[in-house]
Amino acid sequence: MTCAQGSSASSGPAPRTGWRWWAVRSMRRPPQACARPCPPRPTGDSTSASAGPRWSVAGHWRSRMRRSGSSRASRRPCATGASTRSTSGSGRSQPRARPPRPTWTKPGPTSGRAWRARWGRVDARLDSRYRRGHPSAEVNMKTWTHRFTALGLALLISTLGSITARADSTQGITDTTIRIGNMGPYTGDASSFSALNYGPMAYFRYINSQGGIHGRKFEMVTADDACKETTGIAAAKKLIYQDKVFMVLVTPCSGVAMAIKPTLLEDGLPWIGVSANPKLTTPTVPNMFHVTYTGVYSGRAMAGFALSKPNTKKVVLVAHTNDWARGYCDPATELMKEKGVEPVMNLALERGSTDATAQALRIKAANADFVLGCLYEAELAILLRDLHKYSISVPVIGALGADFESTHKRVNNPAAVKNFYLPYQFKAPMGSPTMKKWEEMFVKFLEKSELPENGVPTNFYYFGLPPAIATVEAFRRAGPQPTREKFIAAMETLKDFDTGVLADKVTINRDNHVGVHVMYAVGLNEQGKQTVFTAWGKPLQ
Repeated sequence: MTCAQGSSASSGPAPRTGWRWWAVRSMRRPPQACARPCPPRPTGDSTSASAGPRWSVAGHWRSRMRRSGSSRASRRPCATGASTRSTSGSGRSQPRARPPRPTWTKPGPTSGRAWRARWGRVDARLDSRYRRGHPSAEVNMKTWTHRFTALGLALLISTLGSITARADSTQGITDTTIRIGNMGPYTGDASSFSALNYGPMAYFRYINSQGGIHGRKFEMVTADDACKETTGIAAAKKLIYQDKVFMVLVTPCSGVAMAIKPTLLEDGLPWIGVSANPKLTTPTVPNMFHVTYTGVYSGRAMAGFALSKPNTKKVVLVAHTNDWARGYCDPATELMKEKGVEPVMNLALERGSTDATAQALRIKAANADFVLGCLYEAELAILLRDLHKYSISVPVIGALGADFESTHKRVNNPAAVKNFYLPYQFKAPMGSPTMKKWEEMFVKFLEKSELPENGVPTNFYYFGLPPAIATVEAFRRAGPQPTREKFIAAMETLKDFDTGVLADKVTINRDNHVGVHVMYAVGLNEQGKQTVFTAWGKPLQ
């Protein structure tokens, strides 16, 4: 009698009993002749060894009757290369042989690959020790799958990265438009600074009416920073990553500009602003430019005008305790020391203050000859009112954080602003023919809501113009296919460039991104008329 290797020797099929029948039956191999007769099969009911042995896919001997307590001999089938032994144990068994793997290579359900995959799947169901499947069937296949997936993702990321890099250099530019972010405090206590944002709006609309630059027109995207650092960071990221602007302009508040500087540097987005903090562009950074006055030159202009008044020896500084104020007062102090004058007092007046009585009384006690106010407009107006309140008649020159006409309106007392001055950054007095053309442009291209209530543009409207004028000139020089790199290179070619607005001409090169230095002062003459001065008592001719 012969038996089929790996199957029952009985003439009929094994009874369908036992929890593994359905899996083991699918694993039966094609019958092959044994080299010797099979031992007789024991008899018994369906729960005895008569149910016959079965191969487990893990290569171990298995039997449906393992739990029945029958002898090993009664459970052991014959196998090629394995000897039988009696129940007395007189013979010694050879190592248990593992079923040989198929050697056929033809494709189909009997191929080696299909057999190994099936072996792993069945084994995961049969034996808890092999739940993860056979390594060659599952682990290796998964490993290679993961490797190919990782390789594909790496190639995809590399491709997308190169595409993104190319797109970033022209972000915000289409065949017909150039998108620019116009960031400033449109709301909040510093909303008077928003006039600096409306100046560029008017100029870009004027350029668009002339056909644009190289066939492209400018599209302005406004962003409100409320003159707060956290709000400004969120606004800048929206402009860069959501609105996809090419560059950011204006940003009047220095605190906001400093807060967004790391984001601008990381992304490489060009920035041309009016905020005065010199740390924005000094030391020079590749993509940030000042074509208006920083605190360094404004502060020196403040001190220079004060010292031009004869017999000025006692100077008092009143300032906010922030970087913006130090950006004005520190250069002013340096110039005074160069001239042999030491400030007699440094007083703090914090932002949001509503009273300056203490500061006014200390100024009176010091018998000051001049006061330098490194203050924003709201606090500067409070200081002027309280000085007048206590009959302190001392000249005061403020910083560029205030607008001359707007400060007059805040104080609302002509006597309190009689000795009030500000640095003056323009080439001619307001109302002169040189400045009149800009006023007409504002009125024509700005909406009513974008102009002051009385319809007359203030100094801030004019001071916002140079960044827009320089931007248009740089795009003109960059040519019909502009990129960030070409724009920055074009900015660095500006030399003695006349904006038609500022007192000084713009010169920028690779090592210096601060374009202007010379400025005047503005105040009221003896007749109470607004006048531009080159020095104390010397009107601009």
